[in-house]
Amino acid sequence: MAEYLTESLWPRVRREEESGGIAPGTLNVRAVGLTLADESRPAGRENYALSVALTEPATEEEVRGVLASPLGGETASRIPIRVVVSEEPRLDVAVSPQYEGAYGKRGWCVREAPCGMSIGTFRECVPGYVDGGTLGCLARGKSGERRGQTLGLSCRHVLASNWNDSVIGDRILQQGRFDGSKPDDPKFEVGVLEKMSDIVLDGNTKNLADAATFAANVDQQTGKLSVDRRIVDDVTGKYLLVPLGGDIKSPEDGMKVGKSGRTTGVTFGYIYIIKETRAFQNFMHTGRTAVFKDVIVIKNHRKGERPSKPGDSGSVWWTDDGKRNPVGLHFAGGATVADEWWHAYAFPMRTIVQVLDIELITGR
Repeated sequence: MAEYLTESLWPRVRREEESGGIAPGTLNVRAVGLTLADESRPAGRENYALSVALTEPATEEEVRGVLASPLGGETASRIPIRVVVSEEPRLDVAVSPQYEGAYGKRGWCVREAPCGMSIGTFRECVPGYVDGGTLGCLARGKSGERRGQTLGLSCRHVLASNWNDSVIGDRILQQGRFDGSKPDDPKFEVGVLEKMSDIVLDGNTKNLADAATFAANVDQQTGKLSVDRRIVDDVTGKYLLVPLGGDIKSPEDGMKVGKSGRTTGVTFGYIYIIKETRAFQNFMHTGRTAVFKDVIVIKNHRKGERPSKPGDSGSVWWTDDGKRNPVGLHFAGGATVADEWWHAYAFPMRTIVQVLDIELITGR
């Protein structure tokens, strides 16, 4: 029942708000998802609950009362609910009006660029501002003219951050402009934008992903690619390149995961919510709202520690079991208000490869 509601509750709540069935300010629902009712117990049919994320505090009774209209009184009274008050999550892209220098762990230019390094578009995201994110992993196109072509994977808001002006064929830079690359210097170019996921900004449509790929450059003299399939692992303080596993995994409650990002480097956490429908306001500086479905929510292991920061968008979350099998594509972060637990948000990797029609390049 809870899993069904993650698909159906968001449009019901939106309709009630728009029709006046829910009074403005009574309950500001930012997300609904499927989570564990009791984190100390194993995942299972009897241990799931509906997670309801709000922007203002409310009791469980208040939440059930407001949900009685869109859900029906009987359903709203008996379904397990976990109420969370959280900050408005933000896309994990680093944005600045000027070059910020060594803000992140991976903000320098390197060839062939491994996954986990700084990357971005040559364009300003909005007039006067530049940004940067993370090269997540490499992939190949699966069909048509893209078949077999080596591609780099990151978020759409990283590789195509200017909503109005970004187009297929835009130059992709490594490092990103936030970290000091020059848009007209060819030494920073690693490829060109070649595909973007569709995103509808109407506050209702449940989008699948914020993702994009670029076609990697090949050196005409050496035949070498501009990018490297391996991941930067510097958790021990040494700069190592390690392989990404080849078996894409579906998210599971409590699954331990890690990622390698431009700003925070290698961090770890566990999956807290496996399916969430969440709204992101002022998406990509447009002033409009994007809603995404089936979002994975990852919680850090210790209170106050952040699994991600701005600049980590595009990182790949992988299983923390020594195999590093891909689980999701990181795109946002935020925190709960009451207890300051930081969360990371990702799209399932199975969804990413389907939306972009790609297969991941893994191994050594």
